[in-house]
Amino acid sequence: MIYKQSSIDVIGEVVSSMSFVVQIVSISTSGEVHTLTVCDVFYAQPGFKLTIDGNTYTIVDVLAPDTIIVRGSAAIVVLSFFLYPPFFFHGTPIETNVQLVQESNASNKTPMIWFLENFTDRFFDDSEDTRERQINFRLFFLTQANHEQWLVDDAYHNAIEPMRRLMENFIEYLRLMPGRFNLIDWEYDVINYAKFGVYISNKGMEKSLFADKLAGCELNLSLVVYKITDDCPDECIT
Repeated sequence: MIYKQSSIDVIGEVVSSMSFVVQIVSISTSGEVHTLTVCDVFYAQPGFKLTIDGNTYTIVDVLAPDTIIVRGSAAIVVLSFFLYPPFFFHGTPIETNVQLVQESNASNKTPMIWFLENFTDRFFDDSEDTRERQINFRLFFLTQANHEQWLVDDAYHNAIEPMRRLMENFIEYLRLMPGRFNLIDWEYDVINYAKFGVYISNKGMEKSLFADKLAGCELNLSLVVYKITDDCPDECIT
């Protein structure tokens, strides 16, 4: 018998398949500051580290859609590099916070894509239906934030806008899999969080949901997943 894949694994596989190569168009250097004109900044965020040709650089600023300013002692001579990957988490807020607390290094857990549990799977068992299921769920794109020092505009520039770009790239990856996901006439809701936490009516985000100080956005959606034909090996058929 072929068993249905967990929806967590369905979404997790999409996240793990995401890879972002930043193509450099031109470089302007002044001392240790390098201004990179690129084809796409993706979700690069000020304050994060980049590894370019084996050397480490700190992102000073990002001017979407095509400029990343970095600081580092080594000259940049290559024309592309991989952007740091997003991390995937799933679970309830309490379960996920336990995981996050165990990792003290922010670069080992953010930016993160968090699949909130619980969620709903609606399955289609008609053998003639190409649909396997519809997943109704909430996905959060979150990164490190400085709540004490940032104003709202800082939160948008430094965290929310990069996470919105990460979210859009996630959606684009779904679109690249038309045999697996149905995105025709697709609708979804997006919510921004300058201070990600528990919402208190008329008081904004009064309490952090996680120990980490995070900001970003939420993608609230219903996603139709198509069936995959995967026959049992001949020796397993009775």
